[in-house]
Amino acid sequence: MMHQEAQEMIPAEILVVDDIAANLKLLTDILTGQGYRVRPATGGQLALRSVAFRLPDLILLDVTMPDMNGYEVCQALKSEEKRRDIPVIFISALDATKDKVRGFAAGGVDFITKPFQAEEVLARVETHLALRRMQQQLEMQNAQLLQASAERIKAQQEREQLHARLLQAQKLESVGQLAAGIAHEINTPAQFISANVNFLSEAFAALSQLIGTLLELLASVKKGTVTEGQIKANEEILARLDWDYLKEEIPGALIQSAEGIQRVTSIVQAMKEFSHPGGKQKVNTDLNRIIETTITVSRNEWKYVATVTTDLDPALQPVPCLADEMGQVLLNLLVNAAHAIEHRLGRNPDGKKGKITLTTRQHDQYVEIGVNDTGAGIPEHIRDKIFDPFFTTKEVGKGTGQGLTIAYDVITNKHNGTIVFETETNVGTTFIIRLPRMQP
Repeated sequence: MMHQEAQEMIPAEILVVDDIAANLKLLTDILTGQGYRVRPATGGQLALRSVAFRLPDLILLDVTMPDMNGYEVCQALKSEEKRRDIPVIFISALDATKDKVRGFAAGGVDFITKPFQAEEVLARVETHLALRRMQQQLEMQNAQLLQASAERIKAQQEREQLHARLLQAQKLESVGQLAAGIAHEINTPAQFISANVNFLSEAFAALSQLIGTLLELLASVKKGTVTEGQIKANEEILARLDWDYLKEEIPGALIQSAEGIQRVTSIVQAMKEFSHPGGKQKVNTDLNRIIETTITVSRNEWKYVATVTTDLDPALQPVPCLADEMGQVLLNLLVNAAHAIEHRLGRNPDGKKGKITLTTRQHDQYVEIGVNDTGAGIPEHIRDKIFDPFFTTKEVGKGTGQGLTIAYDVITNKHNGTIVFETETNVGTTFIIRLPRMQP
């Protein structure tokens, strides 16, 4: 544990690979300005030698270089197991879809197009470093699960499933902003699973000792050579074992561990669905499912200040839409609702929490989504500005003023729908989205 804390205190080390000195210096200045340690490399071969000397935490990799192109460097890195999990972000002036697809196929986790902005570089670097830390934490917790002999096979299967889902989660940066909360949500069940595993291991060892003495007693019975000492030894072991306690606690520990594993599985599945890259074409989508997934991945954003309930139309039919962008809209509205309640009640309100309610309804020509909160409401003097770009009333670090702007653009311009709101000061706000059931 102390080793892990020491690692977290050391700034992340980033290998920057670019054959153009000006680009190399610019990226180095951007990253060192944020406290990162930077190792520059002017070509692919030099980068591979640098990685062989010491593994970096993340690699920023140019695509077009004279000795080896970035795709070849990335493929070489991924060919060895110890280097396979290092996140590689491509940086290139190439911006065609085929170039980006080729980068992902080579093993990259992201693609930044030149000319780049410092803010974008830092945001993507921070996102993938956070995901990498979360992956390492999960791997450590999964290793603990393997200590339980009775659960060995089941734990291994769960570990493989979690690992596969985590790899999918790394592919989308939008889940990065939720990484800390998701890690917390996974850590809680992992802690009591670990405690249960230790308990079951100790119980198994004690039961093994009892079974050994019982087998010896059985052998003596068959031979007719049972002694008082043997009987007394078994009675003493049974007394120390406290079987009445174990037979009550072992089933509970197994049930609780199974529930914890199911909780972790459901979180990872929600991450996978939420972060799945969508296409440019609308497809028939289950809006109820998107709502449920968004609630799961954003739980750490609202659980301290509100309860979330749903009233979803079970007869709601799939609606043609851009699923990933609709997920982002709902995430923005849900997080805004939590912040509105926090503004009214505080981060850890005493007594009753606020309430967020999400609803869906199907009508003849459109479907309706409602997001209601019992927050502070929207002040009258800013109600005509909330969809304006960069407009925000939140404190620094709480928002950029883009969430509702994005929501408005996605709903009105990309889906030919409408988004309106009803609000009352210190009562709450309801955002109402209407999407046509048939897209032109």
